[in-house]
Amino acid sequence: MSEKSFEEVVVKFFKERFGNKVKSCEVKPRMKSKGLVVVSVSSDVVKEAVISFLNEFDDRGAKLSTISGVDFGKNMGLVYHITVDEEGVVVNVKVDDLSKASPEVDTLSDVIPAAAFMEREVHDLFGIKFRGHPSLKRWVLVETWPEGAYPLRKDFKQGG
Repeated sequence: MSEKSFEEVVVKFFKERFGNKVKSCEVKPRMKSKGLVVVSVSSDVVKEAVISFLNEFDDRGAKLSTISGVDFGKNMGLVYHITVDEEGVVVNVKVDDLSKASPEVDTLSDVIPAAAFMEREVHDLFGIKFRGHPSLKRWVLVETWPEGAYPLRKDFKQGG
């Protein structure tokens, strides 16, 4: 019987830990590393999913690299990009169920201080609010940028 790949260990971790809150979990091939695991979870468990994964695999160099905002058209979403250095694997934890009218999710900044800057950038560009964030003041956009105008949303109208 062969030993499980790290990617298979990741899939098992999320499915066992979060059950039906995992919408999908799949391994995708990558050119220069072992693999990419894409995990889609519901927004009510994303903070717990990211933090518990980082804690579980801290000894293998798991760290949050960045957070990306995504406009899916009907809904908004986020991708938490996690690298696991010792395994050469990237784990993307994705949320795609945030309301376009009022997208909100819990902050990671209370546990991962560097996430504060990532969240401020996503808030500036996509309008996603991070509940519990200490200060969602402007980070990327100038202070005079119009309130409610998010330049990376699909419905953004350039020039007013």
